[in-house]
Amino acid sequence: MAAVEPDPPEDEGDFVLPRALEQVVQGLYRRVIEKSEVQLARPVDIAPSEYANATLHLRVATMAESALKDIRALINAYAHAVAEPRPSLQGVAAAQGVTPSNLRRRYKPVHVAAVRELLAERPVVDVVQFAFPSVTDEQLVGLSGALDNDLALRGRIRVAEYDYSVKIFTGVVGAERAQELAESNTSALVKEWYGASGVAARDINNRPLSMLQGPSLEGATAELGPEYTAYLTRELDAFGVFRRGLN
Repeated sequence: MAAVEPDPPEDEGDFVLPRALEQVVQGLYRRVIEKSEVQLARPVDIAPSEYANATLHLRVATMAESALKDIRALINAYAHAVAEPRPSLQGVAAAQGVTPSNLRRRYKPVHVAAVRELLAERPVVDVVQFAFPSVTDEQLVGLSGALDNDLALRGRIRVAEYDYSVKIFTGVVGAERAQELAESNTSALVKEWYGASGVAARDINNRPLSMLQGPSLEGATAELGPEYTAYLTRELDAFGVFRRGLN
């Protein structure tokens, strides 16, 4: 049986993203759709006093806006600064209603660095999530065996850091307040980059490791063992080099 040829691109000058980038883009779309479907399932024919959900709409809209901005920045950075050979920049620009000369304003150096990481065999995940705040660990699963192992280490480190922070804070402020402090235990870096609303909106289970405070992160990782310490050192050292390169 003859192989079925894929349909040609709808837009003249369209192009195919590398698998890693396509997976991330589809993951971001999926997240927007899933959250939106939850909102669409909410009733609209009852009294507002019985069912207040306006702020939930705002939360979903903010999440969707961030995810869609990440998609646009990722594709623009790849097309304009990474792809070899470059796709038709006229087509890339036309799809956004701008001229090719405006493409450079639609991404930043951080996005280029993150795209290059995504195309690597073992990306520095903190660089990716710093540039694209909507990207979660889950959206990166399956890109490579080495990365899958790193993602498993990251998840365990986050849990251990949270438990370690709660344990320390409990002795000072009590259990309930300790959990609040552990959940807000982020570095000045994330406040600088994401802003206060961005910090509150991020899923704790997907925070970049560089967002977490040093002592609790290092203490928790040391208790997990040398494999975790080696990974954390690699990730934070590489992220530090990346950050210094932006200045």
